[in-house]
Amino acid sequence: MGVLSCGALAFCAGVLALGSLDQWAALGASDTPLPTRIVNRSVAAGAPTPVPTWTPTLSPAAPAPTIVPGAAASLPSGPTPTPTRTRVPAGTYRVQPGDTLLGIAYRAGLTLDDLLAANPNISDPNRLSINQVIRIPEGGSVPVGPPAARPVPVVLSVKGSNINYPQTGSPGGYVPLGAMSVSEAHTVNGKRYPAGSFEYLHGQLHIPFPLPIIAKSQVTLPPPVGAGLCPLTGLPLATTDALQRRPLNARIDNAPAARPQSGLSDADIIYESLAEGGITRFTAIFLCSPNDADIGPIRSARLIDLQLAPMYKAILVHVGASAPVLDLIYASEVGEADFDPVFHATPGFGRISTREAPHNVYSSIGALWSIAAKRGLTGPVDLQGASFSNTPPVGGAPGASVSVPYNYAVTNVGYTYDNGSYIKTIGGDPHIDANTGKALRFANVIILYAQTTYSDALEDGVSSRSLYYSVQGAGRAIILRDGASYQAVWHHEGRNIVFHYTDDAGRVIPLKPGKTMINIVPLELGVAIQ
Repeated sequence: MGVLSCGALAFCAGVLALGSLDQWAALGASDTPLPTRIVNRSVAAGAPTPVPTWTPTLSPAAPAPTIVPGAAASLPSGPTPTPTRTRVPAGTYRVQPGDTLLGIAYRAGLTLDDLLAANPNISDPNRLSINQVIRIPEGGSVPVGPPAARPVPVVLSVKGSNINYPQTGSPGGYVPLGAMSVSEAHTVNGKRYPAGSFEYLHGQLHIPFPLPIIAKSQVTLPPPVGAGLCPLTGLPLATTDALQRRPLNARIDNAPAARPQSGLSDADIIYESLAEGGITRFTAIFLCSPNDADIGPIRSARLIDLQLAPMYKAILVHVGASAPVLDLIYASEVGEADFDPVFHATPGFGRISTREAPHNVYSSIGALWSIAAKRGLTGPVDLQGASFSNTPPVGGAPGASVSVPYNYAVTNVGYTYDNGSYIKTIGGDPHIDANTGKALRFANVIILYAQTTYSDALEDGVSSRSLYYSVQGAGRAIILRDGASYQAVWHHEGRNIVFHYTDDAGRVIPLKPGKTMINIVPLELGVAIQ
């Protein structure tokens, strides 16, 4: 992955001020009090706000379409391909039915970038032909794992009509435009989005239709956590005021130049997923920590944020994004709580002088919640979903050591069980929080398998396509707690439904009270657990 995204290019070109070691050059508007460690200096008042240059032709304003019974996508006919663990040797390989380029790469022990470099004639990694010849270079070292189980489709009854949501990303996994609208007409950042624009943009970018917002009575969820407990960790709240705010959904850099990051140890839940080029990025969810911690480096948003932020009704904290992703943010309900100093002139962000752009933009938990309060973005938020118990489930398999080889060169992630929690490693070394100087520890580690495809959203405006993770409906997961591992099914039936987990028989699998790390991985990735 290049070090700059489309959004970051505009950001780096437009803001050059730097602070000292313990000071920040403030970005965005200056009407919000900032922590004393931030220099209260901002871009000139009235300065023009950059706007995305990608402008799709939106459908004309019209009444929101209603659900058309039977118009939703159905499961593809015939068997659903599942990843195979058969290793692909160096040489040449002919594409077989059900193959994806990402899957071939992992089966060859390579990254997708390795395979694309060896096959420069492939312009679109999503479009392969049966019997197409793929050159497999030498040197594959990524372990090949067992196939994930076939994902579980979910059928929802929404407003009296049955909507079939398969594990999307496969042929037939799209709901036709106009089958249902989850977006209303509104204006965000000076751009007007007619009703249904959010769904329309999904079609333009060839990504699956979004889940609807549904009543929680339509799904089976674990009971809410007890009074006085954090709904995201199951731990006692330092103050009940935490439940009167909305979670922060902060995008944290994980490029080698961004390590060690600040503030990750204060997150209640962290999601890790591939961005581009084998480098991952974090989505850190902050709600219950009493600390006013610095957080960063903060980077640009991705497609995954359009699925994670709504389930928590979270404030999306990021620094720019590609123009297609920005349009999706603005067209969705996420746009009303979008904190971005580049395209949305949000205060409370600053650059530190000890790192080079784009790996040097920081904020603080306190500054962001102060801005949220001034904008009326408060709670409480219904976060029912996770279940917690100090008693481990019965029947676990070994789970004291985990290897998640996103990329053997720059993002080789691991976890080691130690004294009641899992220590996170990166490249074999402890993954440190710069605020504390200590390694990140988690009560739970979840490996969440998701079909992974490339969208038509270009992150660099040229050729780097944004990854789309199909985390709609249900799929396979592995939950690790107390040194044991448990095969699980993840469930996400609506945009507002928090991930929850069961076994194959539908029995709830409780998490251990504490912080949780969730690694979203492609179906084909070989995760090793011992």
